[in-house]
Amino acid sequence: MVGTVTTKDSSSPAKDKIVTIAADGKYTVDVSDLTLPLMMRADGQVGGRSYSLYSAATSADIGATVNITPLTDLIVANIAGQVAATLYNSGNFSGMTQAALNQAETQLQQRLQPVLDAVGLSALIDLLRTTFNADHTGLDEVLDILRVTVDPTTLQATIQNTSNNQQIVDDLASQTDATVLPAGSGGGGATGVSADIDVTNATPASGNTNINSGIAGAIVTTASDTLNSVPVTRVEVTATTDGNLRKVLVYFATATGAVQAVSYSWGTASLQENIVSCPNGGCTGVSVDQTAKTVWFSNTALDNHSPSAPADKFATLPLGGISYP
Repeated sequence: MVGTVTTKDSSSPAKDKIVTIAADGKYTVDVSDLTLPLMMRADGQVGGRSYSLYSAATSADIGATVNITPLTDLIVANIAGQVAATLYNSGNFSGMTQAALNQAETQLQQRLQPVLDAVGLSALIDLLRTTFNADHTGLDEVLDILRVTVDPTTLQATIQNTSNNQQIVDDLASQTDATVLPAGSGGGGATGVSADIDVTNATPASGNTNINSGIAGAIVTTASDTLNSVPVTRVEVTATTDGNLRKVLVYFATATGAVQAVSYSWGTASLQENIVSCPNGGCTGVSVDQTAKTVWFSNTALDNHSPSAPADKFATLPLGGISYP
């Protein structure tokens, strides 16, 4: 994550300190003049997406590592029975005791242990305090695999294993959740891949209609190709049922990961648009992480037209990603 960490203490009025996250993903903060327990908020971007994640620390953590990840965010939220941001804003961190943090960490780890086992991590790992590097191995690999979303209205978090599309629900208001997230193949798409692409309407050209539904459970395939004499990898996402957004294709240079073109179709499988060659508008906000095998979308326009031609179908992908094999 590229961004900052804000550490907030338990005094009234609260004191806080802001430090920059280093290039290796680590941070250091002097808390000698702060009142414990503390909460930390990491604000920044990963793969073009903005995040705010939370964690907590007690006197037992002084001089040690305290991670700030989607999993520590869940640990805090499960103790509080509410989203972590709400607790942070309240300033009342009295419930963030060492015993509570240890118990919540153990409960969450038990639910994720099959995924931890799959990447070679034992039950001795501490999701809150184990040091790790941002190198797509160990705990960092687990964070690459898992996708955590929290609904602040229902107070329910969904934890998805993107390698098989299996998911479990974490009820923040309950201390008895015990469903285990499976590792291995299964789920609603091709093994080892997933797609979650949201769509918002934009104004279409005269006489055309908006695309207003995305892709969530789909088949993802890859193939080698050539585009404008450049060797490319083609990532193709196909919805399992007909809908407004039927298919998305991303072409990126195999050697560099630079996005070369984007294509999409809508409605039935027979309706398809032409490829948009970059850097036209249809490629804005698309990025590829070849190490994590992920394509990210951030406010990407689907306007498939050349500068001299009128727009056809038109929509925006505000946020989403494709995990490809």
